[in-house]
Amino acid sequence: MNISSIDDRKEFFSNIIITGFYVKAFKGVHVIKLLENKNILITGAGAGIGRAAALLFSKEGANVALFSRTKETVEQTADLIRTIGGKVIVIIGDVANAADVKLAVDSVVESYGQLDCAFNNAGVEGQFAPLAELDEATYDNTMEINLKGVWLSMKYQIPALQAAGGGTIVNMSSDISTGGIPGTSIYTASKAGVDALTRCGAMDYAQQNIRVNGVAPGSVENTAMTSRLWSEEQQQANRDNSPTGRLSTPEDISEAVAWLCSDRAKHINGQILNIDGGFICR
Repeated sequence: MNISSIDDRKEFFSNIIITGFYVKAFKGVHVIKLLENKNILITGAGAGIGRAAALLFSKEGANVALFSRTKETVEQTADLIRTIGGKVIVIIGDVANAADVKLAVDSVVESYGQLDCAFNNAGVEGQFAPLAELDEATYDNTMEINLKGVWLSMKYQIPALQAAGGGTIVNMSSDISTGGIPGTSIYTASKAGVDALTRCGAMDYAQQNIRVNGVAPGSVENTAMTSRLWSEEQQQANRDNSPTGRLSTPEDISEAVAWLCSDRAKHINGQILNIDGGFICR
């Protein structure tokens, strides 16, 4: 017996309660997890949202591949996954380097047989200052990682998804990509570019069963960017101004990405999903 939908799960467990049976009496039942047997590549998986996503995907049945340029932190993420019995591989490299990105995709195919989903999460905050005070090196580095890194990732992920008969890509954007916060010009421009890649990629490959979407978080608790962009007083003001009375967490973002990667979002394509508790509506 397979239990694949939420309604099936509710009915099944309600029957257990009503009849007084214990779960152990149903050893033949297999509850299908959200991402069961999907092979997912995550960039920037060493900490924050990337780590939270890797752990959630593993708990939901996925085989995960972690791609990061920081060996120590990404190995810590991998150890956490192994602790819960998940399957994981680690690839060390830079998303702005074509050879490294190709290696990451090839490693997923070699280890797991095919690539089903990718979460292009790697990014940098760059430097925050008024536009004319920023230097060319900051521009180049931010665009190399945030924009070129996503483009390269998609460039090598898409052929692997085509070979698998389809799949899903989720790109990391930001809720400021369509507006502007003083001092964030380069970062905002890089994320606006990610939105464009997301929508164009979705249209290029929609008829090949490949979906491309993005997530656009607002301020997220316990991340490097939030700490750099906002003082603790400003973060508290953001919490107070949020319709939900709090900032998002890495887990909030990960849950949305997991859904977009799943078959339950099979007709969601070319969308940038804001995840900020409604803050953008203010």
